[in-house]
Amino acid sequence: MAEDVEIIDGHCHLWKLEVAQRFWLTAEFGPIFRSFTPVDLLRDSRECRVKSCVLIESGKTMEEHETMLQMVASSRLIGAIAPYVDLGSATLEQELDLLQRNPKFRAVRTRFESHPDPDILTRPDIIEGLRIVARRGVMFEFLVRARHLKDILKIYESVPDLKGVIEHMAKPDMRTGTDHAEWQSSMRTLATHTTVACKLSLSPRIEDLADICRAPGTGWQAELVKPYVGSLLEWFGPDRLMWGSDWPVSLLTSNYAQTLDAMRSAIGPLDKSEKGKIFRKTAMEFYKLTDDEDPGCATPSRA
Repeated sequence: MAEDVEIIDGHCHLWKLEVAQRFWLTAEFGPIFRSFTPVDLLRDSRECRVKSCVLIESGKTMEEHETMLQMVASSRLIGAIAPYVDLGSATLEQELDLLQRNPKFRAVRTRFESHPDPDILTRPDIIEGLRIVARRGVMFEFLVRARHLKDILKIYESVPDLKGVIEHMAKPDMRTGTDHAEWQSSMRTLATHTTVACKLSLSPRIEDLADICRAPGTGWQAELVKPYVGSLLEWFGPDRLMWGSDWPVSLLTSNYAQTLDAMRSAIGPLDKSEKGKIFRKTAMEFYKLTDDEDPGCATPSRA
């Protein structure tokens, strides 16, 4: 589906196989059981007119963190990075001091998606960590599920100046709708009463990964995605929505262009200005990206 809109991809990952397979990546992941470098991303996204991307962490360890920094140093395609941090760590301030030396550091992410504590977002140490992040003007990436959304509202009551974004639309159960009522109620409330943004990005739910890995490449069904995207467009509007590919995790379901087309189909007809916000302007403003990057300057890494 050809579109005359230059794109900022708000959610990508990169990793070295020899590092990732020590901590989480196994052969069962099929098409993504390999290294992925900025050159790979440039090649797969070029036909989609991707101008720049936001690199999100792919692991919690120092080795994975160092890999991210090596990747960003090897390519101008990467406009911003969002490393992992432990919000409850006693050394969070020192970690942020080091991260803020990198000119492309914009955001941090802590993973709550499968955390065993259902009330993790209400813990005092997590709230205090978010206060520290907000005071520094650093953005926060919420990797959460529908059940966590109500607690994000509580976070904003305590940390109203936090600049946050909900990743992957909070991964609702679009196949069977088991969490639809909770997702709908909480998302609408967040859109109305907070400043949080949301990524229109499609990513597998953990409980669906085994089925997807057994039959990769089946794609996303736009008719299942569209009602959720339509609701987010109504509640948040294009100024608070940004697209992300979740590449190369997205390769479990479809290639880069097909992933982008699935989201465009789910979004439906919008004027050029609104499309420009979702696929470019919102991410540029949120991550404070400049408009002078040349992705053609990407150089091979040693991954």
